Amino acid sequence: MKVLGLVLVVGMAASGLAQVPDTKPSAKVPEFDVVSVKENKKDDRNISFNRNDDRILISGAPLVMLVRQAYGLYNATDEQIVGLTGWAKSERFDIEAKVAEEDLPLMKDIKREQSEAMMRSILADRFHLAAHFETREMPVYELVVAKKGLKLKASDTTVAGDVGKMVHGCKEGCMGSSDRRLDAKGIGMEDIAAFLTAHVERTVVDKTGVAGKYDCSLDWTPDNQHSDDPGAAPEILTAIQEQWGLKLEPSKGQVKVLVVDHVEQPSAN
Repeated sequence: MKVLGLVLVVGMAASGLAQVPDTKPSAKVPEFDVVSVKENKKDDRNISFNRNDDRILISGAPLVMLVRQAYGLYNATDEQIVGLTGWAKSERFDIEAKVAEEDLPLMKDIKREQSEAMMRSILADRFHLAAHFETREMPVYELVVAKKGLKLKASDTTVAGDVGKMVHGCKEGCMGSSDRRLDAKGIGMEDIAAFLTAHVERTVVDKTGVAGKYDCSLDWTPDNQHSDDPGAAPEILTAIQEQWGLKLEPSKGQVKVLVVDHVEQPSAN
């Protein structure tokens, strides 16, 4: 599966992994005039999230991914979203949502919490989604600094720059990744914890005590793609220690879980 285009919000909402995302935006949320939801039956498996000046455009996304966007759980494990099975994970949808004309000025400087609220309005209206958060004790990894110290480069977030192959012209909060490489500009430890959560299938909690923003790249070999090549990148737990000076320690912690109380297949346009 290939993910294309811009995510609806800039940067990684890492705090949504171990804390309840803010579901009450402080700023006015743009409202939609028209929302179109159609099933995507293409076999290319591409997914894209884009935002223009007057609308949100989504292609090929399963409902579970839309829920992640709506509730700030961008890199949550499957265990953190309860109640979505079957069609919600297998069927894919195209969405085009046009913003009301009077709210167009709000789209010029949209914030993360507003983007999430806009997505929640689509899910409530068209999928009749209702959900709530619970706190549950679950296995976690604690992100800590390795014995030899941090190896990351501090970022100058006032200057746009290129990092590796996938991040260009960005100042802060940008990440590009494939199944074996990450490039990032101006990210913090919570962003790194969120990224790692998606790759180790367990919530990663930042316990480094390290502040600031960093530029970094990471090369690793996925666990299911073991290579006998001595020059191949190591698996991700070894890679973060060798390349970043960080490590993950198994633990247990209180994790916020999104429980879906009700959902329906989308109503007709």
